[in-house]
Amino acid sequence: MDALGAIALCTEPYIKNKVKSEAELNFKRISRKNRIIEDHIWRTILGQVVYQFLVMIVLMYFGGLIFFEKPFHLIYTPIRDE
Repeated sequence: MDALGAIALCTEPYIKNKVKSEAELNFKRISRKNRIIEDHIWRTILGQVVYQFLVMIVLMYFGGLIFFEKPFHLIYTPIRDE
């Protein structure tokens, strides 16, 4: 959804002569060598990875004890006949 907007912004030519406001006078161009993802964003991403990994491990190994009265295993538990 954002791809067309990003392409439109990135392909717009930079016009140096047409300055309209004070904010545009102080505008600094961003180098292509700058990092896109900064340190605080990496910390947030890694924190979310650790949190989701721990929740997944807890649910995989202890989910049966938490959510079901009788523990079962999908491979070894026989099919219930009604």
